[in-house]
Amino acid sequence: MVFLDKAEKHPGRYLICKNVNGRASGVIAGELFRELWHGFTHRRSEIQLETCDELIFTVGDAAIPDLQDAEYAINVETEGFAVVSKSEEGLKRGFMTLLDRIHPTDDEGAVAYLDCCILRESPRIGVRMVHFCVFPETELYHLKRFLRFAAALKYTHVVVEFWGMLKLECLPELAWSFAFSKDEVRPIFEEARELGVEIVPMFNHWGHASQSRSIHGKHVVLDQDPTLVTLFAEGGWCWKISDRRVRELFRKIRAELIDIVGDGEYFHIGCDEADGYDIGDTALREQVVEFLNEVAEDLGRYGRRPIMWGDMLIYNYPHYNKENKYYCTAPSEECEKDVFNKLDSRIVIADWQYLPTKVPVETSLKIQSYGRDCLTCPFDFGVSKLAAAQNTVADYGLFGFIHTTWHRLSTGMHFVAMAAAGGYAQLPDDETKVVNDYRIAAADTLRRVLGADGVYEHAGWSKNQVGSFVT
Repeated sequence: MVFLDKAEKHPGRYLICKNVNGRASGVIAGELFRELWHGFTHRRSEIQLETCDELIFTVGDAAIPDLQDAEYAINVETEGFAVVSKSEEGLKRGFMTLLDRIHPTDDEGAVAYLDCCILRESPRIGVRMVHFCVFPETELYHLKRFLRFAAALKYTHVVVEFWGMLKLECLPELAWSFAFSKDEVRPIFEEARELGVEIVPMFNHWGHASQSRSIHGKHVVLDQDPTLVTLFAEGGWCWKISDRRVRELFRKIRAELIDIVGDGEYFHIGCDEADGYDIGDTALREQVVEFLNEVAEDLGRYGRRPIMWGDMLIYNYPHYNKENKYYCTAPSEECEKDVFNKLDSRIVIADWQYLPTKVPVETSLKIQSYGRDCLTCPFDFGVSKLAAAQNTVADYGLFGFIHTTWHRLSTGMHFVAMAAAGGYAQLPDDETKVVNDYRIAAADTLRRVLGADGVYEHAGWSKNQVGSFVT
């Protein structure tokens, strides 16, 4: 099982047969949820569901559990099980939790079983995001499976960033010739929304303008059409945000991406590592704030809030815990204060501090002190660092977290599962055991959400076992 077990266990098991009949709310009675049941029973059981108006999922003869104050509740008895919630999204997460508790068996003619228990659960962190990069090496299969994986792990949002891999009408050079079309990705996003995951589109509005990792020197626009060089700062790493042509292009990009992903509350605008820009310069700082506020105003027309990385805006105070090794590029406290006093309050700041091991992550608390919604952003540098970020969110009431993945999914998929579990319960201290357990659990869950069907390159989370591969 992926999640830390908080169930009140009772004697006995509910035995799952090859063919199961049940009753469920229409929000989880569709073909996609039946497919997940089939996958999580290792393709050994099929389920047919009669739809009802209640927010429940029930099979056999089991009492509907008292929800109390929980997001969802599960009751498993020897004669059946029942899941109940106060919301559609909560019922979907309760469904996923039940699936996570299914074990295979050949006992007594059954194909799987559930341990008898009562489980009431609510997340300790409300906003639980995970970031996925669609690189040129990424197949559509990887995107579809990852979004199912995120739904099974009960993430609330997935931030999807196309690194030159989505064809847009506003500027064809923003995508490589072999990039995916809107028609190819749209149904994948629709499936994710059906599973209860909101897609947050992402497009870098400042640094990382190459849409390629700097260590490889590629640039999706300039390597196709060098005449477009004046859209960028010298060298091409950053967009020229002072140029009205660039701002108009951004408006068109946002409109296209929002149309593709469907309804939602957020849009991630990147804005980290804008090398060559010193916001200690008053005129430049004013320009940056004016640009960001313009973006916030435009996104407000869609009912969306911008999310941006915070490294360019924050200062590394001398009194911060030196063990936490923060990354901040604002040159002074005065500069930081000036930015936050003028920045549109709708902008959510994502604090990507990957090295802190001690609670609290002080940069996140500083951002919060300005009255800002702050997302801490852990990465797969170890359990202690992940726990420090998430415990800061939980202990100090921050807005939420984004687990970032970048180019490391080929070795770090289990950290995605670990971060999801940390959204519900504090992770154990035994780092080695936690890592090993989650490697096994993540592989098992991936296999069940969308099987490889014998395709070697689709098995596990890396195309190769020897050598590196970026997904």
